[in-house]
Amino acid sequence: MQLLQQIDAFNLDKDYGADKAREGARKAAEFSGLDEDSFPSKQDPKENAKWWAGLSEEQRQAYLDAYPEKIGWLDGIPCAERDEANRKVVDLELAKYDMKKQNGELGIHDQRNYDGLRKLQDALDKADGTGEPSKQLYVLGIDTKHDGRAVVSQGNAETARNVAIQVPGTGNDLSNFDEQLTRVDRLQQAADDRGPKNTAVIAWLGYDAPEFDNSMGTTGRADPAGGDLRSFTHGLRQTHQGERAHMTVLGHSYGSTVVGSGASHGGGLDADDIVVVPQTISSPITRRD
Repeated sequence: MQLLQQIDAFNLDKDYGADKAREGARKAAEFSGLDEDSFPSKQDPKENAKWWAGLSEEQRQAYLDAYPEKIGWLDGIPCAERDEANRKVVDLELAKYDMKKQNGELGIHDQRNYDGLRKLQDALDKADGTGEPSKQLYVLGIDTKHDGRAVVSQGNAETARNVAIQVPGTGNDLSNFDEQLTRVDRLQQAADDRGPKNTAVIAWLGYDAPEFDNSMGTTGRADPAGGDLRSFTHGLRQTHQGERAHMTVLGHSYGSTVVGSGASHGGGLDADDIVVVPQTISSPITRRD
């Protein structure tokens, strides 16, 4: 474990680049017998939570440094540690894009993801600077594959009395995810204006949302996304502290199809309320479980 303690992913990143940072941390982890083969074989929040709880503090830190992009998406892992992992991913991905930019290799797709990550980093810095717990942002998922995915909570979803999960739809990706953060802030403010200030609101773009094309007319993207959303909500139930939170899941546009798929299979979303707002109507339809 002494070798693991000497690995600092961010120093490696500054000196050698993002890829070298990952490589160094992974070699250190593998040297101590911690590799990808030891991850839970089932994508089950309960199994993930059990596995994580059985690790020592040093082992957890080693995994966070070596495999942040995997730990950050494991439902059932505490939000603070997922946030730590995903912030590492943001830093490492920004470093990778910065290097591409310096080398003149930043294409249009990369530029969109780069801009989205920059805006997310600005939002994180701003939230960290407020010192207000209710405005603290927790990055619960991030990657730049395809058009990018991001899951961010405003407020601590593990201690909040009320948790709302907003699932956006068509035309959303990492490049405009800052718009979802604005909506999250408005939703939280609206909840605070009507009751105790104890609500966490999550923007869940944990899937590749369709563009304005034929894909928005099918469930091809909604069905796998529904399973991921279901895992996410069950993971929040697994890690929540204290009295059971009142959970509301909101789906907008194609996000309502995702929510419907998640709610109708595999035991559902375990939500207290579901609100869907299809693109073609102006008022929400609410279903109480």
